[in-house]
Amino acid sequence: MNPPWGPCRRIWTSCWPTRFASPKHKASLPPALRNRLLQLAAFQNPEFYRAQSLRQTTFKTPRILSYAEDTWDHLGLPRGCLDELNHLLKTLKIKTEFRDERVRGMVLITQFLSELRPEQGAVGNALLAHDTGVLAATTAFGKTVVAA
Repeated sequence: MNPPWGPCRRIWTSCWPTRFASPKHKASLPPALRNRLLQLAAFQNPEFYRAQSLRQTTFKTPRILSYAEDTWDHLGLPRGCLDELNHLLKTLKIKTEFRDERVRGMVLITQFLSELRPEQGAVGNALLAHDTGVLAATTAFGKTVVAA
């Protein structure tokens, strides 16, 4: 597949403390590819559309929310964009090099003295199957217990 933005670097270098970034090659990114990468971390703001449907003011309520970090020296994307980023770069035949620079922390020996409810256990197992994830649940679900 030939990208519509023409030739660009064939290697995407990134580190993984909290965000995926392209610090070394940002200047060489064609604008169309840079914009496509920024779109990976953007989504429509439900609060904007809720207010609009109720004919309330949308002043100071952004239509689009973006969690990309676009500074003069690097382009950062949230960790949750990793799968989409890998897919996009693989489609464009751009090799990826990721360095995991997360701090591993210390091992704590603890004992859990309670019992998870069935839905908490299912959610916990689903989260453990992945390296990253977001647990979004209702109030009183027991998110803190599952995270522990």
